[in-house]
Amino acid sequence: MWLTVTRTTTDGISHTGNIWLDCPGIEGAGHPHRASACTDLDAADGDLDALPGRTEANCWAGITKVHATAHGTYEGREVHWERTYESECDLILATGQVFAF
Repeated sequence: MWLTVTRTTTDGISHTGNIWLDCPGIEGAGHPHRASACTDLDAADGDLDALPGRTEANCWAGITKVHATAHGTYEGREVHWERTYESECDLILATGQVFAF
């Protein structure tokens, strides 16, 4: 499995970050939370809308929309996913560690 995951926020200025996530991959390279992000993706069978998410999140309390995308493959299936969340907290609560970078 490999994905390029991207987060874009706009708070007057657009800020974009992206990172490579491959599972199982090499620990220490790429995504800072690779193991837990891969576990979440496996639990959701690669369906980013079915990620287990989190019940709590340590995140900035601002109200800035975040646009998240993921493109790549999961077990041979193409993945093209994108959603916009009302805040950073909403993104982390919905997607867990996949977009925590």
